[in-house]
Amino acid sequence: MCYVCVIDSSGICLGSLGAAGDKQNSNPTPSFIADLDTSDLYIGIFWKGYGEYTIEEFEYASQHNIPRLIYQKNVDLTGPIRRDTQLQEFLDQISAVKSGTTHKWFTTPEELFNSTQEDVSGWVTDVIREKLAVHAPDVALQEPPHSKNFIGRKNDLDFFREKLAKNHFVIITGAPGIGKTFLGTKLARQVAESESDIFWFNFDPIHKTEADMLFWHFAEFFKKHGDQSFYSYLLGELRSKKPLLKSEKLALLLKSLEGGNYIICLDDFHQVKDVNDITDIFILLNSLYEGRQEEIPAQFIIMARSVPPVMQSVTYSPLEKFNEQETKKFALAHGLKLSPDLLKLLWQSTQGHPKFLDLSLSAIIKNGKNEQAMKDFIENMASQRDIQNYILSEIDRQITSPDERIVLAALTIFLSRVDFSTLEEILADKDIANVRRCVDALLNRNIINETIDGQIEIDSIVGEYFYQRELNREDRDNLHRRAANYFFSKKDYLATAHHFEKCRDTARSIEILTEHTQEIINTGRAGALLEPRIWDELKRKNDLTSDQEDDTHCYQRYSHCQRYPAAYL
Repeated sequence: MCYVCVIDSSGICLGSLGAAGDKQNSNPTPSFIADLDTSDLYIGIFWKGYGEYTIEEFEYASQHNIPRLIYQKNVDLTGPIRRDTQLQEFLDQISAVKSGTTHKWFTTPEELFNSTQEDVSGWVTDVIREKLAVHAPDVALQEPPHSKNFIGRKNDLDFFREKLAKNHFVIITGAPGIGKTFLGTKLARQVAESESDIFWFNFDPIHKTEADMLFWHFAEFFKKHGDQSFYSYLLGELRSKKPLLKSEKLALLLKSLEGGNYIICLDDFHQVKDVNDITDIFILLNSLYEGRQEEIPAQFIIMARSVPPVMQSVTYSPLEKFNEQETKKFALAHGLKLSPDLLKLLWQSTQGHPKFLDLSLSAIIKNGKNEQAMKDFIENMASQRDIQNYILSEIDRQITSPDERIVLAALTIFLSRVDFSTLEEILADKDIANVRRCVDALLNRNIINETIDGQIEIDSIVGEYFYQRELNREDRDNLHRRAANYFFSKKDYLATAHHFEKCRDTARSIEILTEHTQEIINTGRAGALLEPRIWDELKRKNDLTSDQEDDTHCYQRYSHCQRYPAAYL
């Protein structure tokens, strides 16, 4: 219901009226500010005189961008009672206002009634049209990450560069922390004519698990290169609610790809390996160019821990760990020159795993570079059964600042990169003296990373360890709830629902998704409402009421209908 504040020529609020015209409050009140604060529309009706607060009322409505409908009676203005001079000056002044004010004349009550009915009806229609307007989703293109030290991998780099030149399509797989992202970045920069030709997209489990968002990022990328055609097609699809077939959309995508020498990099593909809408894109791509992959109008680099069976035919052996010589180069890049015996022991104890090497060398540096300290650390590490836990516990031990621990704990609740302002706002009530200083300290210890565009990220290995280690259930719930409230204020309803679910507020999570289904659909994220993982996990982990179950089925069907209307004709 929209509410209207009606002011007569005496300057007295006649009450807040519903959009349909039914009076909500019949008691006159001089407290115009309270009435205007709860109103969506201001109506001013003027004849000969005006009240004590008339000008203040109009100015207050103007300052607060409340739309204004002004009606003047233009009869019986002669004789002993004329229109007040100051009122006339006021009306002359506001009649010149073009923005936010509609000015009309009337002679009879019937005319006034007809005008207000028509104008209010038109205003309500405009409000509804604006509320339901379809907008393209906000898309922030990512920059390819920069590796501080790219060590080894020369043979791997040569191998994938050769395959990419021949097939225009490679998949780099391997264990967490093995170096897939850095190898993919290095490969992309080697083969790209310009950095701007690299399209970088990280799949994440909240926003980027569907083809729609991938396509919108492509559209924004092409716009940046002067091609708006793909963007226009997607926007038309949203407005008409008549989705294109996958094959047609792929054809449009390929046409835009022909406009440049683009390198398409898709990282963390394992996040979507079970999402058919995305894997189908690459199945179609391979079928279209079977036997002539060199004609694909772009070069694709995919990085993943694993891929679906349908893509394994174009997947090569997973990346291997570093050999002893590469481990030596890695240590030198960290500023450490180790004796042959210590180097061999380091390589054996970490098994040449790049991330374990990186973390252990960072821990060694913080312990001190003297030979005995390094020897003690590496020998102690070599005697451990669980190398990963030992390295992480050593890093944990070196974090002595309580504020740094709180900042690190907050970072672990995010499944993807987060900007500094988000982190700072979520920690607003934690009484931390300097969040930026804490972030810098964690960056210096190599515990977290910062992207070139200022996004902060934590490696999954490190994040999982500290999420379990630093946060008890109450702390986790508190941080997730704060994150949920923050993302709700930003109208990011998928992230909001995720964080409410993580703090075990299932009812609120479902409420957010069901109440904001239309907004999610209108921003190209209908696929998120079809994701079985959202609904199945909520039902698996929690007992839902019958009403909540009805809501989930209703909105799943509604979302599906919006995306695939032909299925319901």
